[in-house]
Amino acid sequence: MATIAGLTGNQYLPGTTEYVTKKYQYATSTHIVDHDMNPGLIIEPRGKDDIKKVIAFAKANKKAIAIRTGGHQYSGASSTGPDNIQLNLSNTFKTPDNCVYFEKGDKSFVRTSVSYSLGEFNAFLGQHHAFVPHGQCTRVHLGGHVQTGGYGQLGRSFGLFGDHVFSLEIIDHDGQEKEITRSSDPDLFFAWLGGSPGNLGVLTHFSIEVYRDADYRGARGLRAVHGYSTDKMRELLVQLAEMSDDENFPRNYDLCISVLS
Repeated sequence: MATIAGLTGNQYLPGTTEYVTKKYQYATSTHIVDHDMNPGLIIEPRGKDDIKKVIAFAKANKKAIAIRTGGHQYSGASSTGPDNIQLNLSNTFKTPDNCVYFEKGDKSFVRTSVSYSLGEFNAFLGQHHAFVPHGQCTRVHLGGHVQTGGYGQLGRSFGLFGDHVFSLEIIDHDGQEKEITRSSDPDLFFAWLGGSPGNLGVLTHFSIEVYRDADYRGARGLRAVHGYSTDKMRELLVQLAEMSDDENFPRNYDLCISVLS
């Protein structure tokens, strides 16, 4: 596959040292035949114009596009094979105007791009004394996280990351920019937040409601580490299930069990 003319972003073809580095996926698939993780072309677009040109090229040449932000899609869907293109958005939208905090009345919001990692986004929220429920892997990027619900440790108290999103900014298969909200297209809005990332177009930015630290003073956390045993793991899981099933258990209490190796 040849590079695409007219792009301002970087393009990487197989056979180069940079390509080997760029194609690396944190999460890979066991289906080696189906997901060989060797894209025919890797593109790092500089902005929306580049993305539109890639979409137009892919349509004209009947190429599929796999969209990547962090590379943590465990079935390999953020990469692709030699006949197709990987669109890597991990650094496309990272200037200061791509992550903005603002307030309206007694509520707080953030408009952000998909290019930030959870670690970067959480640090940004900390600067503004705010928080929102999200996952705990700091290197996962917002693009994939928001399009798969956004499960995390605070899910029982505050819900999912995706529950707090109210606007999605996308580029569709015709290269058109669109904003999707709960009211403008509820079915498509919820499909974006719960489907497999990249199937419906290219998500570039979204807006989300966040919480102010000042409204939740006194919150506490407790962490404990225990050597692994099957019996202890079973005991903890039973306690977690009982807590989840108990309708009278305090709602502002979350329990997360992680197995480390």
